[in-house]
Amino acid sequence: MGNPKKYLVVPAKMPKKYTIAILGQRQSGKRTLARQLQEKYGWKIIDAHEIIAEILNRQRQMEKHVPSNMDPRSNSIHLSELEFKELIKGGNCSINSLLPMLLFSIGAQLQKKVPVQEELTEEQQEERRKQELKDKKKKKVADDNQEAPLDDLSLKEIQLCPGQEITGYIWVGYPMNEAQVLELKESGVVFDKVLYLSDGVSLSEELPGEPGSIVSQRVKSNEISCVLEQELEWAENMIRVIKEQMGEELVKEVSIRGDREQVFRRVQNLIDPFVLRLDEDSNVRVSADLPETGYGHIPWGDYADFCPVSLEQGWLLQGKDEFECQVQQRRYRFYGASEL
Repeated sequence: MGNPKKYLVVPAKMPKKYTIAILGQRQSGKRTLARQLQEKYGWKIIDAHEIIAEILNRQRQMEKHVPSNMDPRSNSIHLSELEFKELIKGGNCSINSLLPMLLFSIGAQLQKKVPVQEELTEEQQEERRKQELKDKKKKKVADDNQEAPLDDLSLKEIQLCPGQEITGYIWVGYPMNEAQVLELKESGVVFDKVLYLSDGVSLSEELPGEPGSIVSQRVKSNEISCVLEQELEWAENMIRVIKEQMGEELVKEVSIRGDREQVFRRVQNLIDPFVLRLDEDSNVRVSADLPETGYGHIPWGDYADFCPVSLEQGWLLQGKDEFECQVQQRRYRFYGASEL
């Protein structure tokens, strides 16, 4: 390295444009983890479930349907009137085309898709002619200095304007299927990592428990009504499809066993190459069990028993016994819990 000084003076850190998705079944801790990552790294959150629920709730309260359009007269992207009626009837309307609503919620610039030229049947040609006549009437209204009615765009008719980067976000609960992955790819949204919060079999003897037991406890404590077996089956099928579409290397499974800080530490170890990695408890040697000198002594780090991150008037502060840890078989003492 030609000039390492700048990396020593200013510690390396995760890029602001890092983009990550957090997936998992209900009560797996997706939002909790997203908030922890946002607080630590500053990335913004796109919570798909909350955004869509808020938009649909607002649409249900409309006395009269407002066209879904980017035009300032509407300035709202939601389900078109036909899509909303289909949803009310119990259809699975536009479940694969939610992306425009999510992008609009973060201020991204959207546009109407340019129709692709294709061979049409006679019936389709007749429908197109009717639509062209309607468009001519709208143009005539505009020519008479009157405002033309807005198009009520379906979600499939909307796309991201070219030249935009959607980076530095934590996508919570999205994508969930193949169509959504393809739509993200078409929009140029690229993920650096996809995390799947799993309540499956623990890989560590220190985190015992039956598969699904953590989520089951949370569901009961929060009085949520759901069939856990179906939830687990859905989650496993979902992540299988995501792995097929996005690649095994990109998608990482994270155990949710243990407390929230343990889960967060596992995630940091997966995504952040600059994070301080503490030795596993099983590899830590206890000073009290070893002689102070000789082969068995655990050596100090570069700062001896002084706290490496605490300064007072330019002097390092003495570390405390209760805040000692080991990193790569060396001892470090910190001034307090916050420094540790």
